[in-house]
Amino acid sequence: MAKSSIHAIGKMNKKLLVYGTLSIVAIVAMLIGGRRLMLQKRLAEKPEPSQSVVPSTSPVGPDVSKLSLDDKKRLKEGLQQMFKKMGLKEAPPIQKFLQDEVASGDKGRVLRAFSDAVYSRNWPMSDVIPALKAFLDDPSPYVRYNAAKALFTVGDQSGQSTLLALVQATDPIYGIGQDVRIQAARTLMRFREAAAVVPIIDLYEKDLDGALLTALSDLGVQAPEEKQFRFVKDPHTIVEYAKTGDTWFVPQITSVFNNSSKPELKVAAAWALATLANDQSAVDYLAQQGRFILQNPQILDGTESGLAEYTAGTNAIKYLGAIQAPQAKQILEAALDSADPMVVQTAIVNLIYNQGGSDKAVQVIANQLADSTHAKLPWDFTLNVAAQLSDNSQIQAAGQIFSKTDVTGNWQLYTVERKNWPIYNWIDDYVVKLNKSEPPSQNQ
Repeated sequence: MAKSSIHAIGKMNKKLLVYGTLSIVAIVAMLIGGRRLMLQKRLAEKPEPSQSVVPSTSPVGPDVSKLSLDDKKRLKEGLQQMFKKMGLKEAPPIQKFLQDEVASGDKGRVLRAFSDAVYSRNWPMSDVIPALKAFLDDPSPYVRYNAAKALFTVGDQSGQSTLLALVQATDPIYGIGQDVRIQAARTLMRFREAAAVVPIIDLYEKDLDGALLTALSDLGVQAPEEKQFRFVKDPHTIVEYAKTGDTWFVPQITSVFNNSSKPELKVAAAWALATLANDQSAVDYLAQQGRFILQNPQILDGTESGLAEYTAGTNAIKYLGAIQAPQAKQILEAALDSADPMVVQTAIVNLIYNQGGSDKAVQVIANQLADSTHAKLPWDFTLNVAAQLSDNSQIQAAGQIFSKTDVTGNWQLYTVERKNWPIYNWIDDYVVKLNKSEPPSQNQ
């Protein structure tokens, strides 16, 4: 299931980022001197920066790589003075920040605090990780869950035993919106922790929560007594049948594929048949739908039928990504030229992780880094992928160009601070099934 990889940050952090970005541009411009007027004119023509962690507009600014150490020191001091005049306080040490929020006993504040610890730029990961570990033994199971989940997010598995213990708890644990035991199970499956399979099956047998079946399907694990379940004619359920190898439903899935008039249902059935029965006609149908959406981008015309066709077509691109066939890779590489950013993102991820790699996909990422003023893809996506391909010579060269005008510090953030963050934070938004957890060597 697709999950959002971006978390909201607190109001103070948003203000710091917005004012900080504007302030850095202004101060650096004064330091560079001769470029001041040109930079002011450029800024006057640009819209307000986004308040998200990663700007939605281009993060281009003056070439900060040319600043001397003294200039950088003056820049830092200038920013500190500016923030002080604006009434913005310096963030406390991460350990104290988390302690204060946890002490409030407010689950909403606890949730936001651990999210801020991970996603805000107030603290380096070298400080965040030890601080998170300190809460793995907290008396509150909700605090322990958030600490363990945050650690997995930043690439540290030391919270595994904490999450397993929560899954194995006898009684429900109340959090926000869902039993914490279920949340812990879904987190373990999201990060592909095979050790959680048996405890999750045990929990399912006690609670029969359908969310656990979805979690198990990500590891290709069938539910206990799954053969006794009735067939459910639903796109998401049919996809789960394929993920878990439920071949006994092939006759019903075949009937759906041959007779359904619902595009989304039909493409789901096609992928299931291609996966479970190696049905070439199903692969051909997915290829047909993939080509159709690429050739008819105007299909999303505001009508229900247009939305249905668009959803089916974009799903077909994703399903083709998990199929090892020459025509699947050809269509995915053609999708790199699409005007639809989501189609392009889906194609890039599947080409890199599910199709053995693609020079063209790598080039799309490199092009955006090298010419960030004409960005077509979200920066969070671009930098996440680039960080995974940081050994590639094209990405290295493009990254050097990008970093010279990266006044927001995103290159440093993604390639250094977040270098060890696992792909499971974002990859399920783009793949129906992951064939490999590491990209193939793309270095030329």
